[in-house]
Amino acid sequence: QKVEYLNVGPNRSFFKTAQSTFIKQDPNDPKAIYLGTLQDGLLYSFDSGAGWQKTLFGKGVVNDIAIDAKYRCTIYGAVGTKIYKTEDCGRNWRQIYTDGNNKIVQSVLVDHINNNKIYLATIDGRFYNSDDFGFSWKMIKSFDDEVIVKAAMNPKNSNKIYVCTEKNGLFKTENGGIDWFNITDKIDLGDKKNNSSIKNYRDLEFDLSKDDAFFYANKYSILYSKDGGDTWNILKLLTKPGSVNIYSVASNPKNSNEIYYTTPNKIYKTQDGGNTWTTKNLPTKQAPIDMLVDFANQSSVFMAVKLMD
Repeated sequence: QKVEYLNVGPNRSFFKTAQSTFIKQDPNDPKAIYLGTLQDGLLYSFDSGAGWQKTLFGKGVVNDIAIDAKYRCTIYGAVGTKIYKTEDCGRNWRQIYTDGNNKIVQSVLVDHINNNKIYLATIDGRFYNSDDFGFSWKMIKSFDDEVIVKAAMNPKNSNKIYVCTEKNGLFKTENGGIDWFNITDKIDLGDKKNNSSIKNYRDLEFDLSKDDAFFYANKYSILYSKDGGDTWNILKLLTKPGSVNIYSVASNPKNSNEIYYTTPNKIYKTQDGGNTWTTKNLPTKQAPIDMLVDFANQSSVFMAVKLMD
């Protein structure tokens, strides 16, 4: 199968200086794609990447967004140490949270069942929730001495939330943040160094074909859990465990045997769950820090890149 790389969108001047932080697609409107950046605000397309607009410019680093599943024009943005909210598809934003400790807000989540519930995670290990659409907030968990990189909500069960830490793996709650446990503590490779490497987070992406399954990329390799972290399998990769820096992982939302992962200059693809792989050199020297497989057209893969130090 021929692979062609495209720098999407006719308004490509947006991307000449943009350094990406994430890329997301609205599952309820697959034509809507959002690209967070370090210095150029939030770039968004409502036509599958053909044309792009810019919003939240000048506010700071856009670390994450969350889209209300019931009202697609209501979006929450984690920008620097603040949360912004729009109810008109990004035309106007208002600030609804400022971190009192002046720490970066890494992630924001919206409950896709009860959309009045909003969650945020700060880089220094604090996890907050709001029960009134972001009007008021309370801290419900402090992950002491942990650096939070990302928080993610199970797309099929909003009570199941994962917090990804820089060097201590994945924490999970199954009751909306009341109780938490480290699911990566269950992984034992019989080697202290490898067990430590597994807890160095790189990426987490859900397998949408199952109820609570995901791919977990880390310093050691990529692991897969079909049952929310109760059991684990290590994917068979072309790259040896611990030999390369894995930046991101993604899978076909309709076929979890089709998996992609990226290293500094390559993208890898399997169509049989990891038994065989094909590789392709990337047409950029920038790091492929995030990617997604199009919900509507699974032959299209979107990738976000940025310069690394």
